[in-house]
Amino acid sequence: MPKLLAAAAAAATLLPAVAVAAAPAGGGPGPIFRIEAEDAQLTGVRAVRGAGDPSDHAGDGYVTGFVGDDARVRFAFPAEAGLHELRVGHRSPLGEKAYFLRVNGLQIEERFARTGDGFEVDRTGRVELRDGVNELAIARGWGHYDLDFIEVWPADPLPVPTVADPTPSNPRATPAARALLRRLASVYGRATLSGVNAPADADHVERVAGVRPAMRWADLMDFSPSRIARGADPGDLVEEQLAAAAEGAAIGLSWHWNAPSGLLDDPAFVDAEGQAKDAAWYKGFYTYATAFDVEAAMNDPASAAYAELVSDIDAIAQPLRRFAEAGVPVLWRPLHEANGGWFWWAAKGPTPYGKLWRLMHDRLVNVHGLHNLLWVYTGGPIAYPGDAYCDLVGWDAYYADPRDPLTGDWQTMLAAFDGRRMIALTEFGKVPDVPRMQRLGVWWSFFASWTGEDGPRAMPDEELRRVFHAPGVMNLQAWRGVR
Repeated sequence: MPKLLAAAAAAATLLPAVAVAAAPAGGGPGPIFRIEAEDAQLTGVRAVRGAGDPSDHAGDGYVTGFVGDDARVRFAFPAEAGLHELRVGHRSPLGEKAYFLRVNGLQIEERFARTGDGFEVDRTGRVELRDGVNELAIARGWGHYDLDFIEVWPADPLPVPTVADPTPSNPRATPAARALLRRLASVYGRATLSGVNAPADADHVERVAGVRPAMRWADLMDFSPSRIARGADPGDLVEEQLAAAAEGAAIGLSWHWNAPSGLLDDPAFVDAEGQAKDAAWYKGFYTYATAFDVEAAMNDPASAAYAELVSDIDAIAQPLRRFAEAGVPVLWRPLHEANGGWFWWAAKGPTPYGKLWRLMHDRLVNVHGLHNLLWVYTGGPIAYPGDAYCDLVGWDAYYADPRDPLTGDWQTMLAAFDGRRMIALTEFGKVPDVPRMQRLGVWWSFFASWTGEDGPRAMPDEELRRVFHAPGVMNLQAWRGVR
């Protein structure tokens, strides 16, 4: 305690003072400190003191006005190094709201669940604190929520995930597909496979870090019939992926499916909110760039729109067949990011989405006989098609700070899928800080960095080497030895 009191005195010279929390009655565990939000340093927000409305806040009041870009509360506090959990009194009656948690210069994106009109307590994922003075801020994010108090509690790492039964959902899965799922299961919770989305990214990682990623992903976007009709050329994508498979890499394929019809093809499109957007034909996987209505199509199997969906699925079976003929198992990730409405296939909610997933599954498995596919669903539990149609589940994350350990996202996925399906980080902006994640108890089956400005080539060389050489990251050479 003397060390913490000294740190508290130092913290008070930087930001509003906080007291080390008294031990709870009965001697049980409790927070190391607590601060009322209205007593923190306020920027771009305001304190409401007194009974007010709502009146169920703790302390003298609460903080509101998280609207402007600079809106935040900030304070310094003492702690001993280790893992901790934040508990935040808040209210968010307008719906789920993301906020930025900034801890000693690290920005973490967390979410407040929707509340009623009163205040509730949100428990964040894990954070690492240092010995002595720590600085913490809660900044706007999506805004439109109120804060009551913040507590910091000691915490243990999150539990190691439970390995799911590595039996494919397809009873006719090929031996190679079965072996791939079994190999992934054998290292789940002990290592995270590295992955990239372009040959140039794999080459860059090798130049900088001296290793090759264990997994190679690619996107069948330019095989979409509405793109090919407008001159798109998929090039040597299949050949490049088959070459990566020959090296021993695990192969994954996604599909930014350009809508079959209804493309706006308007680079100067202005949406209903007055926002200018590029809705050219090559943006046709975005909801705003097409008038295609997936709900209407799935509700009318006799419609022309339904027939277009079937035709497109049959077309995408052709490049997938190349892998089947070569005996290469594929982690197949269609209809991704079901948790949002930004892609047309998820724009009308989970019911038409689930119907489309099952239609695709039926056509590719039962009509085209593609038994080399392991089906990867990406999104939260709300639109999950079911264990009979999926083999792994994933989460996509593009956050401002690639060091974000994603503990909140991981806990959401773990609560829904632990012991049922392995959980992967199926897209990530830049390269995730896997060592930090694993210290906190976050054990993705694999990560797949995106490409370009959101890929490995956008990372500092020293960070790339640190992640790819971490003991818990499995690269190609080690993956080849997993049987």
